[in-house]
Order: sequence, then structure tokens, then C-alpha cells
Amino acid sequence: MFFDFREHSPNGPFFNEWSFSDDGSLFIYTYVESDFLTTKIRKVDSGKDCDEVMTSMKASVVTWAHDNTGFFYFVR
Repeated sequence: MFFDFREHSPNGPFFNEWSFSDDGSLFIYTYVESDFLTTKIRKVDSGKDCDEVMTSMKASVVTWAHDNTGFFYFVR
């Protein structure tokens, strides 16, 4: 299984945002952890998360750059 939503939310899917990069190599996901959001990036080929983690956001929107060099996020 590539991604099990219960891994981070055993009592239900509390996911705010998720998206694949345009080339399909990366998957970004944001989930609720206590009162804040946590955002992680997963490599599709390995199924492993990257080391970078963004935390302590109240709400966000994420989108990938079309050349797959990174992503943009808007915190509201």
C-alpha cells in the first residue's frame, strides 16, 4: 500500500491537503496533529517520507511548481 491514511489518523481521516507533483514522483500531504497541521513529502518510488517537515500551521494550501522543482504553500 502506497499510503495508509490511518497511519496518521487512526480515528479518521483528518487530512487538510494532498497532491502529487506533475511528474508523479512526489506526494505532499498535510494532516491535523492536535490543533495544528503537519506537512510532509513522500517519494512515490520508495514510499518513504523526506526528512523535511513543516509544522505548527493553522491552515494551508499546497501546490507544486510545474517543473517539479518545489512547491508553494499559502498559510492562512
